[in-house]
Amino acid sequence: MTVTPIVKQLLVATSPQLAAISVGGLIGYPNVLIQQLRTNGTSIELDLNTLSWIGSIHGLAGIPAIVMPTFMQWKGRKLAFLLSCLFITIGWSLSYVATSAATILISESFHGLGSNSILIVLYSKMTSPLIRQVFVVASPVIAAMSVGGLLGYPNVLIQQLQRNDTTITLDLDSSSWIGSIHGLAGIPTILMPTLMQWKGRKTAFLISCTFVMIGWLLAYLASSITTILISESFHGLGCNSILTVSTCSVSEMTDPGYRSVFGVMYFILLATGLAVVEVLGQFVHWKTVALVMLIPNILAFLNVCFVWPESPSWLALKKRYEECERSFKWLRVYKSRIEQENLKSEIKMILVVLVSLAVVSNALYPSPTNNCRCMAGEYDPVCGSDYQTYPSECLMRCKSPGVYVIWNKNCDDYLKYIMSTNEYQPTYPVYPGQEEPNLIVTPIRPSYPSIKVTPLLISKQN
Repeated sequence: MTVTPIVKQLLVATSPQLAAISVGGLIGYPNVLIQQLRTNGTSIELDLNTLSWIGSIHGLAGIPAIVMPTFMQWKGRKLAFLLSCLFITIGWSLSYVATSAATILISESFHGLGSNSILIVLYSKMTSPLIRQVFVVASPVIAAMSVGGLLGYPNVLIQQLQRNDTTITLDLDSSSWIGSIHGLAGIPTILMPTLMQWKGRKTAFLISCTFVMIGWLLAYLASSITTILISESFHGLGCNSILTVSTCSVSEMTDPGYRSVFGVMYFILLATGLAVVEVLGQFVHWKTVALVMLIPNILAFLNVCFVWPESPSWLALKKRYEECERSFKWLRVYKSRIEQENLKSEIKMILVVLVSLAVVSNALYPSPTNNCRCMAGEYDPVCGSDYQTYPSECLMRCKSPGVYVIWNKNCDDYLKYIMSTNEYQPTYPVYPGQEEPNLIVTPIRPSYPSIKVTPLLISKQN
Protein backbone atom coordinates (compact mmCIF):
# COMPACT_ATOMS: atom_id res chain seq x y z
CA MET A 1 0.00 0.00 0.00
CA THR A 2 1.41 3.37 -1.03
CA VAL A 3 1.51 6.00 1.69
CA THR A 4 0.63 9.47 0.46
CA PRO A 5 2.89 12.44 1.27
CA ILE A 6 0.26 14.04 3.49
CA VAL A 7 0.09 10.89 5.67
CA LYS A 8 3.87 10.82 5.95
CA GLN A 9 4.02 14.45 7.01
CA LEU A 10 1.20 13.99 9.51
CA LEU A 11 3.13 11.08 11.03
CA VAL A 12 6.20 13.29 11.29
CA ALA A 13 4.13 15.97 13.01
CA THR A 14 2.68 13.43 15.46
CA SER A 15 5.88 13.03 17.50
CA PRO A 16 6.20 16.71 18.51
CA GLN A 17 2.47 16.89 19.27
CA LEU A 18 2.57 13.83 21.53
CA ALA A 19 5.70 15.14 23.24
CA ALA A 20 3.91 18.45 23.79
CA ILE A 21 1.36 16.64 25.97
CA SER A 22 4.16 15.46 28.25
CA VAL A 23 5.71 18.94 28.23
CA GLY A 24 2.42 20.46 29.32
CA GLY A 25 2.19 17.89 32.12
CA LEU A 26 5.62 18.63 33.51
CA ILE A 27 4.89 22.36 33.54
CA GLY A 28 2.00 21.76 35.95
CA TYR A 29 3.73 18.94 37.86
CA PRO A 30 5.54 21.17 40.44
CA ASN A 31 2.16 22.41 41.66
CA VAL A 32 1.01 18.81 42.21
CA LEU A 33 4.26 18.00 44.05
CA ILE A 34 4.05 20.99 46.37
CA GLN A 35 0.41 20.38 47.26
CA GLN A 36 0.84 16.68 48.05
CA LEU A 37 4.21 16.91 49.81
CA ARG A 38 2.89 19.59 52.17
CA THR A 39 0.21 17.21 53.47
CA ASN A 40 2.91 15.21 55.33
CA GLY A 41 1.50 12.01 53.91
CA THR A 42 4.95 10.99 52.66
CA SER A 43 8.36 10.21 54.10
CA ILE A 44 9.95 13.08 52.16
CA GLU A 45 10.33 16.08 54.43
CA LEU A 46 10.39 19.48 52.75
CA ASP A 47 11.04 22.90 54.17
CA LEU A 48 10.04 26.24 52.66
CA ASN A 49 13.31 26.62 50.72
CA THR A 50 12.98 23.20 49.11
CA LEU A 51 9.40 23.92 48.09
CA SER A 52 10.59 27.18 46.52
CA TRP A 53 13.28 25.34 44.57
CA ILE A 54 10.77 22.80 43.26
CA GLY A 55 8.69 25.63 41.85
CA SER A 56 11.57 27.60 40.32
CA ILE A 57 14.30 25.16 39.23
CA HIS A 58 12.32 24.26 36.11
CA GLY A 59 13.17 27.57 34.41
CA LEU A 60 16.73 27.70 35.73
CA ALA A 61 17.53 24.22 34.42
CA GLY A 62 16.38 25.28 30.95
CA ILE A 63 19.28 27.70 30.47
CA PRO A 64 21.61 25.04 28.94
CA ALA A 65 19.00 24.60 26.18
CA ILE A 66 20.57 27.63 24.47
CA VAL A 67 23.19 25.24 23.03
CA MET A 68 20.48 23.08 21.41
CA PRO A 69 20.59 24.99 18.07
CA THR A 70 24.34 24.28 17.88
CA PHE A 71 23.73 20.62 18.64
CA MET A 72 21.05 20.47 15.93
CA GLN A 73 23.46 21.88 13.37
CA TRP A 74 26.09 19.36 14.44
CA LYS A 75 24.09 16.14 14.78
CA GLY A 76 20.79 16.90 13.08
CA ARG A 77 17.19 17.47 14.10
CA LYS A 78 16.31 13.82 14.63
CA LEU A 79 19.02 13.17 17.20
CA ALA A 80 18.30 16.48 18.94
CA PHE A 81 14.63 15.54 19.28
CA LEU A 82 15.51 12.10 20.66
CA LEU A 83 17.88 13.66 23.19
CA SER A 84 15.22 16.15 24.32
CA CYS A 85 12.71 13.33 24.79
CA LEU A 86 15.36 11.39 26.75
CA PHE A 87 15.77 14.29 29.19
CA ILE A 88 12.02 14.33 29.86
CA THR A 89 11.88 10.54 30.21
CA ILE A 90 14.69 10.60 32.78
CA GLY A 91 12.85 13.35 34.67
CA TRP A 92 9.60 11.37 34.89
CA SER A 93 11.49 8.19 35.86
CA LEU A 94 13.35 9.94 38.68
CA SER A 95 10.09 11.42 39.93
CA TYR A 96 8.58 7.94 40.09
CA VAL A 97 11.46 6.44 42.13
CA ALA A 98 12.14 9.57 44.22
CA THR A 99 12.66 8.99 47.95
CA SER A 100 14.27 12.33 48.83
CA ALA A 101 14.03 16.00 48.08
CA ALA A 102 17.35 15.88 46.20
CA THR A 103 15.98 13.30 43.74
CA ILE A 104 12.88 15.41 43.14
CA LEU A 105 15.00 18.48 42.41
CA ILE A 106 17.16 16.50 39.96
CA SER A 107 14.05 15.20 38.19
CA GLU A 108 12.68 18.75 37.92
CA SER A 109 16.04 19.85 36.47
CA PHE A 110 15.74 17.23 33.73
CA HIS A 111 12.17 18.36 33.14
CA GLY A 112 13.25 21.97 32.68
CA LEU A 113 16.09 21.05 30.34
CA GLY A 114 13.95 18.67 28.29
CA SER A 115 10.93 20.97 27.92
CA ASN A 116 12.99 23.93 26.73
CA SER A 117 15.04 21.74 24.39
CA ILE A 118 12.02 20.09 22.83
CA LEU A 119 10.40 23.47 22.24
CA ILE A 120 13.44 24.65 20.27
CA VAL A 121 13.56 21.46 18.21
CA LEU A 122 9.82 21.63 17.62
CA TYR A 123 9.96 25.05 15.97
CA SER A 124 13.06 24.15 13.99
CA LYS A 125 11.18 21.17 12.52
CA MET A 126 8.44 23.45 11.18
CA THR A 127 10.09 23.43 7.75
CA SER A 128 7.39 21.51 5.90
CA PRO A 129 4.63 23.72 4.49
CA LEU A 130 2.05 21.18 5.64
CA ILE A 131 3.31 21.27 9.24
CA ARG A 132 3.19 25.05 9.19
CA GLN A 133 -0.33 24.97 7.83
CA VAL A 134 -1.30 22.47 10.55
CA PHE A 135 -0.06 24.93 13.17
CA VAL A 136 -2.02 27.74 11.52
CA VAL A 137 -5.20 25.66 11.34
CA ALA A 138 -4.69 24.55 14.96
CA SER A 139 -6.02 27.89 16.21
CA PRO A 140 -9.45 27.73 14.50
CA VAL A 141 -9.72 24.02 15.29
CA ILE A 142 -8.88 24.43 18.99
CA ALA A 143 -11.13 27.48 19.23
CA ALA A 144 -13.90 25.39 17.65
CA MET A 145 -13.90 23.18 20.73
CA SER A 146 -14.58 26.22 22.90
CA VAL A 147 -17.23 27.39 20.42
CA GLY A 148 -18.94 24.01 20.58
CA GLY A 149 -18.85 24.21 24.35
CA LEU A 150 -20.56 27.57 24.49
CA LEU A 151 -23.31 26.28 22.18
CA GLY A 152 -24.24 23.67 24.78
CA TYR A 153 -23.49 25.80 27.81
CA PRO A 154 -26.98 27.44 28.09
CA ASN A 155 -28.46 23.98 28.61
CA VAL A 156 -26.03 23.29 31.47
CA LEU A 157 -26.79 26.68 33.02
CA ILE A 158 -30.57 26.24 32.94
CA GLN A 159 -30.43 22.70 34.35
CA GLN A 160 -28.15 23.57 37.27
CA LEU A 161 -29.70 26.94 38.12
CA GLN A 162 -33.16 25.36 38.31
CA ARG A 163 -32.00 23.09 41.16
CA ASN A 164 -31.97 26.08 43.53
CA ASP A 165 -28.56 25.09 44.94
CA THR A 166 -27.16 28.53 44.09
CA THR A 167 -27.81 32.12 45.14
CA ILE A 168 -28.83 33.03 41.58
CA THR A 169 -32.60 32.95 41.18
CA LEU A 170 -33.82 31.78 37.78
CA ASP A 171 -37.37 32.44 36.58
CA LEU A 172 -39.04 31.52 33.29
CA ASP A 173 -38.15 34.81 31.57
CA SER A 174 -34.49 34.54 32.55
CA SER A 175 -34.35 30.95 31.29
CA SER A 176 -35.80 32.06 27.98
CA TRP A 177 -33.21 34.85 27.64
CA ILE A 178 -30.32 32.49 28.47
CA GLY A 179 -31.43 30.18 25.68
CA SER A 180 -32.07 32.87 23.06
CA ILE A 181 -29.66 35.75 23.64
CA HIS A 182 -26.82 33.77 22.10
CA GLY A 183 -28.18 34.19 18.58
CA LEU A 184 -29.37 37.74 19.11
CA ALA A 185 -25.92 38.85 20.29
CA GLY A 186 -24.39 37.47 17.09
CA ILE A 187 -26.05 40.09 14.88
CA PRO A 188 -23.09 42.55 15.11
CA THR A 189 -20.97 39.83 13.48
CA ILE A 190 -22.11 41.23 10.12
CA LEU A 191 -19.40 43.86 10.67
CA MET A 192 -16.66 41.22 10.98
CA PRO A 193 -15.91 41.06 7.21
CA THR A 194 -15.37 44.83 7.26
CA LEU A 195 -12.97 44.46 10.19
CA MET A 196 -11.11 41.68 8.36
CA GLN A 197 -10.65 43.87 5.31
CA TRP A 198 -9.55 46.81 7.47
CA LYS A 199 -7.22 45.22 10.01
CA GLY A 200 -6.55 41.76 8.59
CA ARG A 201 -7.49 38.19 9.44
CA LYS A 202 -5.06 37.82 12.33
CA THR A 203 -6.38 40.83 14.25
CA ALA A 204 -9.98 39.81 13.59
CA PHE A 205 -9.33 36.30 14.94
CA LEU A 206 -7.69 37.66 18.10
CA ILE A 207 -10.65 39.96 18.72
CA SER A 208 -13.07 37.06 18.21
CA CYS A 209 -11.15 34.90 20.70
CA THR A 210 -11.17 37.80 23.16
CA PHE A 211 -14.98 37.96 23.00
CA VAL A 212 -15.23 34.26 23.85
CA MET A 213 -12.67 34.49 26.66
CA ILE A 214 -14.52 37.43 28.21
CA GLY A 215 -17.71 35.37 28.05
CA TRP A 216 -16.17 32.40 29.88
CA LEU A 217 -14.54 34.62 32.51
CA LEU A 218 -17.81 36.44 33.20
CA ALA A 219 -19.60 33.09 33.48
CA TYR A 220 -17.02 31.89 36.02
CA LEU A 221 -17.30 35.09 38.07
CA ALA A 222 -21.08 35.46 37.72
CA SER A 223 -23.08 36.13 40.88
CA SER A 224 -26.28 37.38 39.26
CA ILE A 225 -28.50 36.59 36.30
CA THR A 226 -27.45 39.89 34.67
CA THR A 227 -23.80 38.83 34.57
CA ILE A 228 -24.77 35.47 33.07
CA LEU A 229 -26.75 37.19 30.30
CA ILE A 230 -23.82 39.49 29.55
CA SER A 231 -21.48 36.49 29.36
CA GLU A 232 -23.88 34.74 26.97
CA SER A 233 -23.93 37.89 24.83
CA PHE A 234 -20.15 37.77 24.51
CA HIS A 235 -20.42 34.06 23.71
CA GLY A 236 -22.87 34.73 20.89
CA LEU A 237 -20.74 37.52 19.44
CA GLY A 238 -17.50 35.52 19.71
CA CYS A 239 -18.97 32.27 18.36
CA ASN A 240 -20.28 33.82 15.17
CA SER A 241 -17.15 35.93 14.71
CA ILE A 242 -14.79 32.95 15.06
CA LEU A 243 -16.78 30.99 12.49
CA THR A 244 -16.55 33.86 10.00
CA VAL A 245 -12.84 34.50 10.46
CA SER A 246 -11.88 30.81 10.60
CA THR A 247 -13.60 29.99 7.32
CA CYS A 248 -11.89 32.87 5.54
CA SER A 249 -8.45 32.26 7.10
CA VAL A 250 -8.37 28.52 6.43
CA SER A 251 -9.34 29.03 2.78
CA GLU A 252 -6.66 31.70 2.24
CA MET A 253 -3.74 30.15 4.14
CA THR A 254 -3.94 26.45 3.36
CA ASP A 255 -3.27 24.33 0.32
CA PRO A 256 -6.35 23.57 -1.82
CA GLY A 257 -5.73 19.84 -1.40
CA TYR A 258 -5.99 20.04 2.38
CA ARG A 259 -8.72 22.65 2.84
CA SER A 260 -11.56 20.14 2.94
CA VAL A 261 -9.76 18.11 5.62
CA PHE A 262 -9.07 21.19 7.74
CA GLY A 263 -12.65 22.38 7.32
CA VAL A 264 -14.02 19.03 8.50
CA MET A 265 -11.67 19.10 11.50
CA TYR A 266 -13.21 22.41 12.58
CA PHE A 267 -16.72 20.97 12.79
CA ILE A 268 -15.51 17.72 14.37
CA LEU A 269 -13.90 19.65 17.23
CA LEU A 270 -16.97 21.86 17.47
CA ALA A 271 -19.15 18.78 18.01
CA THR A 272 -16.57 17.43 20.46
CA GLY A 273 -16.71 20.61 22.52
CA LEU A 274 -20.50 20.43 22.60
CA ALA A 275 -20.38 16.83 23.87
CA VAL A 276 -17.70 17.61 26.47
CA VAL A 277 -19.75 20.45 27.97
CA GLU A 278 -22.88 18.34 28.19
CA VAL A 279 -20.98 15.51 29.91
CA LEU A 280 -19.14 17.83 32.31
CA GLY A 281 -22.39 19.56 33.16
CA GLN A 282 -23.70 16.32 34.66
CA PHE A 283 -20.81 15.97 37.10
CA VAL A 284 -19.22 19.36 37.90
CA HIS A 285 -20.41 22.86 38.74
CA TRP A 286 -21.28 25.19 35.86
CA LYS A 287 -18.51 27.58 36.92
CA THR A 288 -15.95 24.79 36.67
CA VAL A 289 -17.24 24.00 33.18
CA ALA A 290 -16.65 27.64 32.19
CA LEU A 291 -13.09 27.50 33.51
CA VAL A 292 -12.34 24.26 31.64
CA MET A 293 -13.71 25.56 28.34
CA LEU A 294 -11.69 28.75 28.67
CA ILE A 295 -8.44 26.77 28.21
CA PRO A 296 -8.84 25.86 24.48
CA ASN A 297 -9.55 29.49 23.64
CA ILE A 298 -6.45 30.69 25.46
CA LEU A 299 -4.33 28.15 23.57
CA ALA A 300 -5.80 29.28 20.24
CA PHE A 301 -5.16 32.92 21.14
CA LEU A 302 -1.50 32.26 22.03
CA ASN A 303 -0.95 30.19 18.87
CA VAL A 304 -2.21 33.06 16.70
CA CYS A 305 0.04 35.53 18.53
CA PHE A 306 3.25 33.52 18.14
CA VAL A 307 2.77 31.34 15.04
CA TRP A 308 0.29 32.87 12.61
CA PRO A 309 1.45 35.00 9.69
CA GLU A 310 -1.00 37.44 8.15
CA SER A 311 -3.08 36.21 5.23
CA PRO A 312 -1.16 36.63 1.92
CA SER A 313 -4.41 37.57 0.14
CA TRP A 314 -5.07 40.41 2.56
CA LEU A 315 -1.48 41.66 2.31
CA ALA A 316 -1.74 41.66 -1.49
CA LEU A 317 -5.04 43.53 -1.27
CA LYS A 318 -3.31 46.19 0.85
CA LYS A 319 -0.41 46.34 -1.68
CA ARG A 320 2.08 45.11 0.93
CA TYR A 321 3.66 42.85 -1.65
CA GLU A 322 6.94 42.07 0.12
CA GLU A 323 5.13 40.93 3.26
CA CYS A 324 2.70 39.01 1.07
CA GLU A 325 5.57 37.15 -0.58
CA ARG A 326 7.20 36.30 2.76
CA SER A 327 3.92 35.06 4.23
CA PHE A 328 3.07 33.01 1.15
CA LYS A 329 6.52 31.41 1.07
CA TRP A 330 6.36 30.56 4.77
CA LEU A 331 3.02 28.86 4.29
CA ARG A 332 3.25 27.32 0.86
CA VAL A 333 6.79 26.93 -0.53
CA TYR A 334 7.21 23.47 -2.03
CA LYS A 335 10.19 21.78 -3.65
CA SER A 336 8.81 19.48 -6.33
CA ARG A 337 8.13 20.82 -9.80
CA ILE A 338 4.47 19.70 -9.77
CA GLU A 339 3.83 21.39 -6.45
CA GLN A 340 5.47 24.58 -7.69
CA GLU A 341 3.26 24.56 -10.79
CA ASN A 342 0.19 24.15 -8.60
CA LEU A 343 1.42 27.03 -6.47
CA LYS A 344 1.79 29.29 -9.51
CA SER A 345 -1.71 28.40 -10.66
CA GLU A 346 -3.13 29.35 -7.30
CA ILE A 347 -1.24 32.65 -7.27
CA LYS A 348 -2.84 33.43 -10.65
CA MET A 349 -6.24 32.57 -9.22
CA ILE A 350 -5.68 34.95 -6.29
CA LEU A 351 -4.78 37.73 -8.71
CA VAL A 352 -7.84 36.98 -10.84
CA VAL A 353 -10.07 37.19 -7.77
CA LEU A 354 -8.51 40.48 -6.68
CA VAL A 355 -8.90 41.96 -10.16
CA SER A 356 -12.52 40.76 -10.31
CA LEU A 357 -13.24 42.36 -6.97
CA ALA A 358 -11.67 45.57 -8.21
CA VAL A 359 -13.79 45.55 -11.36
CA VAL A 360 -16.97 44.96 -9.35
CA SER A 361 -15.97 47.66 -6.87
CA ASN A 362 -15.39 50.19 -9.63
CA ALA A 363 -18.67 49.23 -11.28
CA LEU A 364 -20.59 49.71 -8.06
CA TYR A 365 -18.68 52.78 -6.88
CA PRO A 366 -17.44 54.70 -9.92
CA SER A 367 -15.30 57.79 -9.49
CA PRO A 368 -17.41 60.97 -9.26
CA THR A 369 -15.13 62.69 -11.77
CA ASN A 370 -14.68 61.63 -15.39
CA ASN A 371 -16.63 58.42 -14.73
CA CYS A 372 -13.37 56.50 -14.16
CA ARG A 373 -13.44 52.72 -13.81
CA CYS A 374 -9.79 51.79 -13.37
CA MET A 375 -8.86 48.51 -11.70
CA ALA A 376 -7.77 48.89 -8.08
CA GLY A 377 -4.14 47.94 -7.54
CA GLU A 378 -3.25 48.22 -11.25
CA TYR A 379 0.35 49.28 -11.67
CA ASP A 380 1.69 49.72 -15.18
CA PRO A 381 3.50 53.08 -14.98
CA VAL A 382 3.41 55.50 -17.88
CA CYS A 383 4.96 58.90 -18.48
CA GLY A 384 2.43 61.57 -19.42
CA SER A 385 2.98 64.54 -21.75
CA ASP A 386 3.09 66.73 -18.63
CA TYR A 387 6.20 64.78 -17.56
CA GLN A 388 4.42 63.22 -14.57
CA THR A 389 4.58 59.49 -13.89
CA TYR A 390 1.15 57.84 -13.45
CA PRO A 391 0.44 54.33 -12.07
CA SER A 392 -1.45 53.42 -15.25
CA GLU A 393 -2.77 54.96 -18.45
CA CYS A 394 -6.33 54.68 -17.17
CA LEU A 395 -5.55 56.64 -14.02
CA MET A 396 -3.68 59.25 -16.09
CA ARG A 397 -6.71 59.87 -18.31
CA CYS A 398 -8.96 60.10 -15.25
CA LYS A 399 -6.74 62.49 -13.33
CA SER A 400 -5.54 64.59 -16.26
CA PRO A 401 -7.90 64.24 -19.27
CA GLY A 402 -5.77 66.43 -21.60
CA VAL A 403 -2.55 64.48 -21.04
CA TYR A 404 -1.41 61.69 -23.36
CA VAL A 405 1.23 58.95 -23.03
CA ILE A 406 4.72 59.70 -24.31
CA TRP A 407 6.51 56.70 -22.74
CA ASN A 408 5.32 53.34 -21.45
CA LYS A 409 7.51 53.54 -18.36
CA ASN A 410 8.13 56.16 -15.69
CA CYS A 411 9.46 59.57 -16.73
CA ASP A 412 12.90 59.06 -15.18
CA ASP A 413 13.49 56.07 -17.47
CA TYR A 414 12.31 58.14 -20.45
CA LEU A 415 14.82 60.89 -19.76
CA LYS A 416 17.64 58.40 -19.34
CA TYR A 417 16.70 56.81 -22.64
CA ILE A 418 16.64 59.93 -24.74
CA MET A 419 19.89 61.19 -23.19
CA SER A 420 21.56 57.94 -24.22
CA THR A 421 20.59 58.28 -27.91
CA ASN A 422 22.81 59.85 -30.57
CA GLU A 423 19.99 62.16 -31.66
CA TYR A 424 19.97 63.96 -28.31
CA GLN A 425 20.08 67.74 -28.89
CA PRO A 426 19.35 69.74 -25.72
CA THR A 427 17.04 72.71 -26.23
CA TYR A 428 14.84 74.90 -24.09
CA PRO A 429 11.36 73.53 -23.49
CA VAL A 430 8.83 73.96 -26.23
CA TYR A 431 5.63 75.78 -25.35
CA PRO A 432 2.29 74.08 -25.99
CA GLY A 433 1.25 74.35 -29.60
CA GLN A 434 4.83 74.36 -30.91
CA GLU A 435 6.31 71.31 -32.60
CA GLU A 436 9.95 70.57 -33.37
CA PRO A 437 9.85 67.43 -35.53
CA ASN A 438 13.65 67.22 -35.90
CA LEU A 439 14.53 67.67 -32.23
CA ILE A 440 14.11 65.50 -29.19
CA VAL A 441 12.78 67.75 -26.49
CA THR A 442 13.86 67.27 -22.89
CA PRO A 443 13.07 69.50 -19.90
CA ILE A 444 16.00 71.65 -18.83
CA ARG A 445 14.18 74.27 -16.81
CA PRO A 446 11.60 72.81 -14.38
CA SER A 447 9.70 76.11 -14.50
CA TYR A 448 8.15 75.00 -17.81
CA PRO A 449 6.16 71.86 -17.06
CA SER A 450 4.01 71.99 -20.22
CA ILE A 451 6.14 70.12 -22.72
CA LYS A 452 4.88 68.58 -25.91
CA VAL A 453 6.85 65.94 -27.73
CA THR A 454 6.13 65.00 -31.31
CA PRO A 455 4.24 61.69 -31.37
CA LEU A 456 6.03 60.71 -34.61
CA LEU A 457 9.40 60.92 -32.89
CA ILE A 458 8.22 58.92 -29.93
CA SER A 459 6.90 56.13 -32.08
CA LYS A 460 10.24 56.08 -33.86
CA GLN A 461 12.08 55.60 -30.57
CA ASN A 462 9.80 52.78 -29.42
